[in-house]
Amino acid sequence: MRMNWKNYQRNRGHAKNKPMYVSYRCSFRQKTSSKICGNKEIRKEYIEEYVLSELERKIFNDKAITYIAEGINKNLQKQNKADDEKKVVLLKQIDEVESQINNIVTAITNGFVQEEFKAKMDELKNSKSELEGKLSEIEAKDINQIVTEADVRSLLSNFSGYVISRNVPECKKFIRDSVKEVIVYKEHIEVIFNVSFSLLKNNEGVKVISQISRYDLYERYSQSFYIRVG
Repeated sequence: MRMNWKNYQRNRGHAKNKPMYVSYRCSFRQKTSSKICGNKEIRKEYIEEYVLSELERKIFNDKAITYIAEGINKNLQKQNKADDEKKVVLLKQIDEVESQINNIVTAITNGFVQEEFKAKMDELKNSKSELEGKLSEIEAKDINQIVTEADVRSLLSNFSGYVISRNVPECKKFIRDSVKEVIVYKEHIEVIFNVSFSLLKNNEGVKVISQISRYDLYERYSQSFYIRVG
């Protein structure tokens, strides 16, 4: 069963002869039954440390920076191509409207005056104005920029030190923007990172995926975290 991280809620408890800990449990999982969701609860600290270690391994290193820069530029190219296609359509529509306006002007010049012409002319002028407005919006956002590896380093530089030093409060600011989703499956956990620039529309950045089995997550961090609460 696949469960989205958003469905998980904080839970406090303790194992026998162990200090109190904080974990996450699926909100669809009943305390007295596992019929709705069979996913077991998972320790909060394990997930947070795994996310930070994967940020360090897959985002804050030179190989990753090269990959991220290339990915962002590919997305920019797709974005620019889509905008160019929209501009072609808008220009064609503007030409068609102008042609209709010219036909009415020609008819009036030749003495064919009808009451409907004025209303139609106003309608066409409004339509042309709206189309030109849409075209101007796209042209104002035209981006012919290439994102360099130096740009990516600059974007990440403010947070790399926090990740390495495990400054969790500061890291969370970056995680809110760069971690798109954490998905808890029955047998493994998947983290989806999204590294984006303000140049990209709709926050569509470069996707980086990490996953780890529940068993490996436990083996890696179970001896490191016994957090006393209260």
